[in-house]
Amino acid sequence: MPAFAARLLDGAKAKPIFQFCRAEVAKEKKQRSDDADHWKDDVELKEVSESSSELKLWSFNSSAAVVDFGAYGFGGYGQCMCTCTIPYSMLRPIAKKEFPLP
Repeated sequence: MPAFAARLLDGAKAKPIFQFCRAEVAKEKKQRSDDADHWKDDVELKEVSESSSELKLWSFNSSAAVVDFGAYGFGGYGQCMCTCTIPYSMLRPIAKKEFPLP
């Protein structure tokens, strides 16, 4: 598991978060596609997991954590510019007790 995610999440329970974000990123990427009818879902779970390892990509507001994968994520510049908004109701049960969430 990526370093930051390992500090935040209980490793044994983290996979559903990465699966959730993979689905969110794939949906956003499809919406941004010039040809949604012939779009291919090429977002890999491993890529989502590895990409979420940097704390600078995460932000926390009153109701959710947001991972902003940036302009270069998932296919190169401008291919996605995707984010994943993880509600605390999903994150709290698998967050480590020592990681303070709002």
